Amino acid sequence: MKLFLKGLLAFFLFGYVLFAQDYQGPESGFSGKGKIISTDDFTNAVTITPAQFKLITHKSPKPVPDTFNPDLPIAPEGSNFIKDNHYDNIEATSSDSVILFKDFQVFTHQNSIPPDPYVAAGPEHLIFVVNSYFRITDKKGNTLKTIDADKWCSKLLPGVSVFDPKIIYDHFAKRWVMVWLYANDNSSESYYFLSVSDDDNPLGTWYAWALPSNVNGSTPNGSWGDYEGVGFDDKAIYLTSNQFTFSEGRYQGTKVRIIPKNYIYGDSAGVVKFTDLWEIKYPGTTYGTFGLRPVRMYSVEDSYFLVNISPYVTGTRMVVYELVDPLGTPSLIGYKIPVTSYTSPPNADQLGGGTPLIEAGGSKIRNEPVYKNGIIYLAHSVQVKNNGTYSGVHFVALDVFGLSAKIDFVFGAPQHYHFYPALALDAKNDVFITYSRSSKQEYAGAYFTVVPAGESVPTNSFTIQSGKANYVVTYGGSRNRWGDYNGAWQDPADSTVVWMFSEYVYQTNKWGTWAAGARFEPFDQAFIFAMQKSIDFGACEIGEGSVEKKIVIKNYGKQPLTVNSISLAESQIALQYPSLPQTLNAYDSIVVNLTFTPSTPAFIDDSVKIASDDPQNPVIYVYVKGRAFEVKPAAENVFYACTTLPTRSSEWLTLDTKTGAAEKIGDVEFSNVSSLTVNPTDGVILGLIKTAETSQILRINAEAGDGHLLHEFPFVLSAISFGKDGLYGVAPTKKFYKITSDWDTVCVGNLDFLPMTLAYNPVSGEFWATTKSGMRSGDLYKFNPNDLTSTKIASMDVLVNDLAFDDSGDLFAVYGTSTSFGVVDTTTGIVSEIGATGKTRVKGLVIKGDVTVSGIEEKGEENLPLTFALSQNYPNPFGKGLAVSSDKTNIRFQVPVASQVKIVVYNLLGQKVKTLVNGAFGTGSYGVDLSSSDLSSGAYFYKMTAKAKDGKVFTQVKKMIVIK
Repeated sequence: MKLFLKGLLAFFLFGYVLFAQDYQGPESGFSGKGKIISTDDFTNAVTITPAQFKLITHKSPKPVPDTFNPDLPIAPEGSNFIKDNHYDNIEATSSDSVILFKDFQVFTHQNSIPPDPYVAAGPEHLIFVVNSYFRITDKKGNTLKTIDADKWCSKLLPGVSVFDPKIIYDHFAKRWVMVWLYANDNSSESYYFLSVSDDDNPLGTWYAWALPSNVNGSTPNGSWGDYEGVGFDDKAIYLTSNQFTFSEGRYQGTKVRIIPKNYIYGDSAGVVKFTDLWEIKYPGTTYGTFGLRPVRMYSVEDSYFLVNISPYVTGTRMVVYELVDPLGTPSLIGYKIPVTSYTSPPNADQLGGGTPLIEAGGSKIRNEPVYKNGIIYLAHSVQVKNNGTYSGVHFVALDVFGLSAKIDFVFGAPQHYHFYPALALDAKNDVFITYSRSSKQEYAGAYFTVVPAGESVPTNSFTIQSGKANYVVTYGGSRNRWGDYNGAWQDPADSTVVWMFSEYVYQTNKWGTWAAGARFEPFDQAFIFAMQKSIDFGACEIGEGSVEKKIVIKNYGKQPLTVNSISLAESQIALQYPSLPQTLNAYDSIVVNLTFTPSTPAFIDDSVKIASDDPQNPVIYVYVKGRAFEVKPAAENVFYACTTLPTRSSEWLTLDTKTGAAEKIGDVEFSNVSSLTVNPTDGVILGLIKTAETSQILRINAEAGDGHLLHEFPFVLSAISFGKDGLYGVAPTKKFYKITSDWDTVCVGNLDFLPMTLAYNPVSGEFWATTKSGMRSGDLYKFNPNDLTSTKIASMDVLVNDLAFDDSGDLFAVYGTSTSFGVVDTTTGIVSEIGATGKTRVKGLVIKGDVTVSGIEEKGEENLPLTFALSQNYPNPFGKGLAVSSDKTNIRFQVPVASQVKIVVYNLLGQKVKTLVNGAFGTGSYGVDLSSSDLSSGAYFYKMTAKAKDGKVFTQVKKMIVIK
């Protein structure tokens, strides 16, 4: 019995179906002759076009109020909600049931929004499309061709700008079909640009046509097609589109176009005949459909099917349209199938917020459903109420013969947004659903879940690619466009594999797309799989111990796998693994431990090579990166400075004390670095990065300039400086903070002026600061750090970027945009210029020691005695936490002449922990023990200061480690 006869019975029994002709047509039309296009005619060059929306403005119809809805709900909204129990701890991208065996980045932001990612898989290739481009790859992710879609479609109509791409692989005919849209208000032109490959290899010859979408059959309709759907069965290709009037953008209803395959698969570019139906209504009403989706057929039927949601604010039905006799005299029959009530979801919030919110596309079905053996599988986004209003993925399996929902659930997570779901089935009817997801604690990323065959509950979620940053992109409009859809496709060569193509945030205000191949059962052959595609050790400091990572190697094949060898060339990383060879049965694993013990400054860029008897991948690689760095302290009597550049790395400079000229010695590798200060105990320079909402503290290698993040505060600091007993900071709120050793901040109080800079005078024990009183001027203040009593020294005729005192209490400044270097008179505030730096935006200045510059009185001999010595403590590290060591260490020092000697232990923030030595010593060598009993684990510094009878002073600092 055909479906429409069963539908007739259902109508009489349940009233689910209406036979009235709630549409216009059919009417036949035809195209002009097409063109033969070859991928060989295009280079892989990608042209960056001006920023643009890839759409034309239009006015979509609003949902019909529920007061007009006669369809009673069968279950209340939310009663079918299933919580993702994995949502707050998604670490693995594979499990013993779900295997994500391949993933790779495809496109990043191409200067157009929305990206509209979609994918299809063929026997040997994958094709990915986004607005503006399409890319052909092999299944290992190697790019074979990237083509500008405007240039491709301009072979048919010169100068077009196309949008809303779709790509399919027709497994019935073993051909690729690609569709793009074009509309021009000025000329009232609009087309479906249709391209068809000559075989299952997408490289080489294609046949292409410009099919007018501003006609119904052969009759002009004054409208253009938007947001097309592309479906297929064994007989035809089916296009759907929302139609809008030119210029005004008024909605004109939905069109369905039937393109018989014999016209487009004839290996020629001749005239194509087609049949249109239009102004399709929700069954039994005058309400037009919007966003009607054609299905992808995976079984052969006499009829073809399309699907839509309810037109009402609260949906209680899904609508299946049966297209009867598609190649003859086609007609449509609408079936209303009851489902759990649903409503449209809100737009999506994200980590860091942003206005406007991410546009989440409402509850329309955004991805073509799949039909197989009487079941239509679909997913769309709906509202979820969970301590607020969020969104989840509504998955429905519609039985078109029984006119019922066999599966009906909403999958989601507390306080998360799920949007633009797409799905595909494998051969065993496991359903893979990919979607974008965000929350106030999470950037928008790409995820997926699986509904196992025969079950009505999904697995937990898995990560395809997590979001990397905040995303607000409007190009001057009012919509933060994300996308109109994501993509998923069954692999025709291995029908247990599904390929997914989803959108995530690549970097701040930049979308990215990521491809993933997944399956729900092991491979027939042995299959080696590294759970970690790459290892990033990050930045590791020399002398601070080791960092450990691991690689889990699994066999995702049914046959045993033998791992023969594992190797890595990088000498600073040690590998540890079981003795080889190792044989792994299905799902068995071995662990490779990697230990990075940095000893020499270097950028690590290497790969772990793993060899096995996997017949397809005998050798795989896991990329390993990291950095070994050393933070050198400031040299004595050298002025260091840095530029503050908003879009690129700050430059690290030294300043000539006679001319002021700056010499670049490196890059800080962070932008917007300012307010430098030097730790008096170890001589390490700290720098400040201030953003609109946070502050970051860097440790800076004085020798090369590279900066390393030390701490981030969730509020803004204007400047930082070490004082007598530690680190201090000032905020734009006028608050003055002391920063403790565990990075707490203690507010000392409020200043009565707004400081822009901060420097500590080691002679007077006071802090000095400047304000901004004009575009090129400011005031100079000093204040007591204990009670914050302040004194205005003078009004200055320059705008100071940063201040620095030397050890004798002389004050120096960098000032102005095209920056100069000078000496500040602490009585009058007058700046005497030493010279121009030759650099713009120099915002940081610091010195360790005592310096003589032009205009400053000679301070005496600069070289310190060389016969004093402070030795490295032994043992080091020390403490009871070490297997072989003592909880004591010995510090030795040497005094060449009678001197007053002081040795003090400090923590990392320069706060005094203990005085070990303080007294007079004659010529000789000495030693002192230090116990770890009253010290916490961590790094410390000990500083020796010796003052000889002739007035010469010796200082030296050493670092030591306590492990308990």
